Amino acid sequence: MLSDHKTYKVLKKDPTRCTERRLNAQLLKLKKDEKIFESLYLQLRSSDGVSPRFYGLPKIHKPGYPLRPIVFFIDSRTYNTSKHIAKILSPLVGNTDYTVRNSKEFCASLEQVKLEQDVELVSFDVVSLFTSIPVEHAVQVAESKLSQDETLQSRSAIPITDIVYLLKFCLSSTNFKYNNIHYQQIFGCAMGSPVSRCYGYIVMENLEQKAIFTSLTVFLQNNLMR
Repeated sequence: MLSDHKTYKVLKKDPTRCTERRLNAQLLKLKKDEKIFESLYLQLRSSDGVSPRFYGLPKIHKPGYPLRPIVFFIDSRTYNTSKHIAKILSPLVGNTDYTVRNSKEFCASLEQVKLEQDVELVSFDVVSLFTSIPVEHAVQVAESKLSQDETLQSRSAIPITDIVYLLKFCLSSTNFKYNNIHYQQIFGCAMGSPVSRCYGYIVMENLEQKAIFTSLTVFLQNNLMR
């Protein structure tokens, strides 16, 4: 996987200390501008953060047991900030009309559905979801969701522009270590960051809503033309 030069590149040195200084400088600026309290600043500030580690989880349900790339972010310099951003974004996930919480809820929703003979059930899967999402796109979708969220101020006093900056910083800080060699993920987002689940769902829900809206529009246009 690491030989894929479109996704990963080898670094000459560990950028952890530099990333830590940049993050702490931004957090200090937020504190001085009175956008975050001292307690939150100390909570998010990184001190002696370690370089994330890379490993693979085998997909035992698929032929050949391909590996799912995981970046272990615990104790890394962006871990606490990623957790806080994930807490801010979490209420934005799962609010669409097409979301089910689990397979049990999905089965229950189908109990009363009667399918005609000419109807087929189709499922779609995303290949390598996290490494397939461009960071810029993920940030744009999240910013759009945040700007429409009327409850945001009740759970965070940080302005949207600063939330978006921290989100982009965390998603872009994707260097890691494997076999004592440092790498940088240059495309997509890393799976393993606390904020990964949130932005993955947000982007997929946005894509899903666009696809369904387009399908409904085409369906109505075709029927109106008859």
